[in-house]
Amino acid sequence: LKRRIAVYEEDSNHRQGDRLMELQNVSMLIPESVHVPGVGAKDKNFFWVTDNGMAKESHLVVYSIPYTDQNVFSLEGAVAVRDSVMGANIEGGIAGSFMTTNKKVIYPEYKALNVGGKYIGELRGMWRMENGLMAGPFVCHIRLDEVNKRVVFAEGFCYAPNDNQRLLIRNLEAALYTLK
Repeated sequence: LKRRIAVYEEDSNHRQGDRLMELQNVSMLIPESVHVPGVGAKDKNFFWVTDNGMAKESHLVVYSIPYTDQNVFSLEGAVAVRDSVMGANIEGGIAGSFMTTNKKVIYPEYKALNVGGKYIGELRGMWRMENGLMAGPFVCHIRLDEVNKRVVFAEGFCYAPNDNQRLLIRNLEAALYTLK
């Protein structure tokens, strides 16, 4: 992760980083390869970029919700928010399909991290398209923005049905650690 972050510090997508700052008032080093805005997001405050790959895809998403309940920093609370926001903003290629957390194959995991003295909730698991055919891994960092009284979700997910997805998800995860 540290090596990949060092690469992003030298070579990141400043255009999309500026767009993220404009939409969410947060900064993150966006990998140069992940440069195409996601299509179809209904919330103007929903930041989504992808590499728009043909055989395999990498995606980064950032969104926030008002901080009203500490339950958002639990497995059930984080999954509920994720399913609500991702389902509303990411549709599949089949009419009526939408993204959700896959709780049947591998149940998602939640753990607390301490990064630079700050609490970060990490949600990790598998996503799938409800009423669709796509699925893959995701990792999500959940941070409290005390100043603005909101919770910021930053997520990386990938789709690569014929390839090992470990490196794809690790590269996205490195970007999540740069969120400020």
